[in-house]
Amino acid sequence: MKKEKKISNKMDRLKNFMACFALLLLTTIFLVIQFGRLSAPTWDEYESWRQTDTYSIARNYVHFGMSNPLSAMLNYDGTSHNYSQLELQIMPYLSAVIFKMTGLMTSTVCRFLSLLFFIGSAIFFLLLLRRMAGSFEAVIGYGIYLFLPLSMLTASSVQPESCALFFLCGGIYFLYRYKTSEKLRFLMAASVMTAVAIMEKTPTVFVGLIFLYVLISVMGKDFYKNPWFYICGCVTLLPPIFFIFYSSRHSIFRFVDGIAVKHIFSKEIFSIFTKEGVQFFYNSFAEYFGWPVIVLSVLGIIVIFQKKCGFLLAWTVAFILECVTVVAVIKFSYYLVFILPVCAMLSAVAIRDILTYRKVYAAIVCVFILFSLRSHVNTVWKKTAEITYVGNVGRFIAENTQFDDGIAIGEMNPAYLNAADRRGYRANLKYYDYIPTGPEDEISYFIEHGVKYLVICNGYITGDDGEYLSYVQNNFPVYAYAENENCVIYDLTQKKGEIQ
Repeated sequence: MKKEKKISNKMDRLKNFMACFALLLLTTIFLVIQFGRLSAPTWDEYESWRQTDTYSIARNYVHFGMSNPLSAMLNYDGTSHNYSQLELQIMPYLSAVIFKMTGLMTSTVCRFLSLLFFIGSAIFFLLLLRRMAGSFEAVIGYGIYLFLPLSMLTASSVQPESCALFFLCGGIYFLYRYKTSEKLRFLMAASVMTAVAIMEKTPTVFVGLIFLYVLISVMGKDFYKNPWFYICGCVTLLPPIFFIFYSSRHSIFRFVDGIAVKHIFSKEIFSIFTKEGVQFFYNSFAEYFGWPVIVLSVLGIIVIFQKKCGFLLAWTVAFILECVTVVAVIKFSYYLVFILPVCAMLSAVAIRDILTYRKVYAAIVCVFILFSLRSHVNTVWKKTAEITYVGNVGRFIAENTQFDDGIAIGEMNPAYLNAADRRGYRANLKYYDYIPTGPEDEISYFIEHGVKYLVICNGYITGDDGEYLSYVQNNFPVYAYAENENCVIYDLTQKKGEIQ
C-alpha cells in the first residue's frame, strides 16, 4: 500500500512538473514573439487608426495635463481640446506617467503595458480553467488562448482590449471562486474587476449573465431578497453608469452615445441575419481564430451542455450574445476579443472529451491545432507591418509645422495627424452638421477655427471628385512639398498672389 502511494505521489509530482514546464515553454515562446513587436510604431496594418488614437491620448495627457484621467483628448476633429467620450484610459494614462518619469515618449511603453495586461488575463484564465476543469485542460486552454491569431495581434497592440480582457478574466475568476466557496470577499473582488472591465470596454457588460447565474445558484430562487444582490449590483454597475454620464457631459465628441443610438439600439440589432453579417463572421472567424478552433468550440458547447456545466454554459451564452447584438452591428473584428477565452476554454474541454475516447485522437487534434494556429498566425502577423508612408508623412508635417499649428488633412484616417503629433480636422469629411460642406465654406470654417495648413497626400482628397482639390490649388500657395511622398502642405493663412 505504501509503495503504491509513493508511486502515485511520484506520478503526481511528474505531472505537475510537466504541466509547469509546458506553461513556462508556452509563455516563453509567446513573449519572444511579442518582444519583437514592442519597438514598432503604432501606424501598422492592424488597426492603425485606433492604435495611433490610443497613443495620441497618452501623449496628450503629457502635453495638456494629467489632472483628470477621465478626460481623453484626441487630435481630431478640431484644433482645441478635443475631449472625446471613450473608454476608461487606464493604459494610456499609465503610459503617460511613465513618459513623464523617464522623459521618453515612445509607443514601446504602451505596447509593453498592453502585453503585461494580456499576460495577466492569461494567468487569470489559466487559474480559472484549472479550478473548473483540471490541469490538463488548463495547459491546453492556456496555449490556445495565447496563440490564437487575434490574441497574438491584441497582446501588444496599443488598444484598450488587453486591459479590458485582464479585468474581465479577473472578474470571472473571482466570480467562480465565490460560487465554489460562497465567500463574499470573492464576490466583491469580482464586482470591482467587472466594473473596471465595463468602463474599459462597454460590451463586457454581458458578463452580467454569469453574475445572474452565480447569484441564483448561491442565493437560491429568492436571490432578489438578499441585500448582497443589490450591493453587488451597485458596486458593479454604478461606477460604469457614472463614468458614461460624466464622459458624455464633459466630452465634445460623444462616440459611445452615438454608437448606441445609431447602431446598437436600432433596427441594425438584427444585422446577424443579413448577408453582410454572416459574411463578416465567416471571414473574421476564419482569419482570427481558424476553423479547427471554431469546430472544437462547437464540440465544447455540446460537451458542457450534455454535462450540465452551468458556469461554462452561462459564460459561453453571455459572449455569444455579445457577438450577436454588438459585434454583428459594429462589424469591427477587434470586438471579438472577448470571445477569445471562451473559444480557448471550449476547445480545451472538447480535447479533454476526445481524450476519454482515444488518446491518439486527442494527440492528433492537438498537433493539428498547433500547425493550424501557426499557419494562421503567420498570415495574420503580416498585419503588424509598418505603414511607412504614414510615418514619413507624419514626420514631414512635424518638421514643417509648429506643435500648436492647426492642420487639416485630406484623409479620413487620422493616423497622419497622430503620427505628426498635431491637432486639426479631416477635410471633406461631411460628418458633422455644424461644419459646412463645399470647399470654400469648409476651408473658411477651418481658418476661422485656427487651421493654418492643409495637407494633401497622394494628390487627392478623400471623397473628392476634383472640385475640392482644384479650389485649394487655385487659391492657396504651396508651403512645403515632399516629392518622394507626393505630399503637399498648402498655406491657408494667405491667398495666392497676395503680397508677402
